[in-house]
Parts: sequence; C-alpha cells; structure tokens
Amino acid sequence: MNTKAILAGLAGGVFAFFGGWLVYGILLMDFTSSHAIPHEGVMKNPPDMIFLVISNLSWGYLLAYIFYKWANIKTFGAGFTGGLIISFLVVFMIDTSLYAFYNLSDLTGTVADILIGSVFGGLIGGVVGWVLGTGNKE
Repeated sequence: MNTKAILAGLAGGVFAFFGGWLVYGILLMDFTSSHAIPHEGVMKNPPDMIFLVISNLSWGYLLAYIFYKWANIKTFGAGFTGGLIISFLVVFMIDTSLYAFYNLSDLTGTVADILIGSVFGGLIGGVVGWVLGTGNKE
C-alpha cells in the first residue's frame, strides 16, 4: 500500500473510533443496553482501550486495502456504498453467529446492530474513499 492508502486507513480508523463513541457510546447506549441480556462479568468497565483502538484501525485499514488495491474507490459516495456492503456482510455474519451461539442480545438488538453497523461501516468507507480521492492523482 502507498502513503495515501495508509492515511485513508488511519482516517477511517480514527473516524470509526470517535464515531463509534458518539453512536454507540452516547446516542444508542440506552437502546443497546435495553436489548442486551445482562451477564455478570461480560462487560469490561472501563473497556481495554488499546484493543478498541486496534479494532477500529483494523476496520479502517481493511476498507482502505480493498478500496485501493481491488476496487479503485476514490469518492465518498463509492466508499459509502462499498463500506455499506462490506460492513453488512461482516456484521451480519458476526451478529447472526453470536445470536445463534450466545445469549447476549435479543433479536431486536441483533437486527438493529446489523442495520446500524452497516450504515456506520458505510460512513467509515465514505471517509476512506474520500481520503483516497484527495490530493495528487496517482
């Protein structure tokens, strides 16, 4: 990957971290809590922030790699669409698997997380696509 792709991944990861804090940590905290099935000791309080940062950067770099290496995505709109589709498939796979095996969330919470995670992933993809399209054309 070149410098622009690395910067796009970083921008996507930073957006994922702060956007996730806003969306999941503030705006939807009551909703997600009301659909979670409580189990003693499951949630870390506070969360292990270094692993949260690594997770968000990984998401940004995954989208940047796909967009740069294979998809040639260089706009916010195309990045949003690509991020939405990739996120839907990944979040759908993870959430339905978790719902099948674990008693962590009810079905409403699971479906909502799939929809919210897909749109949020689209926004991350939009940021990545936008950064890939800025500056000098390669």
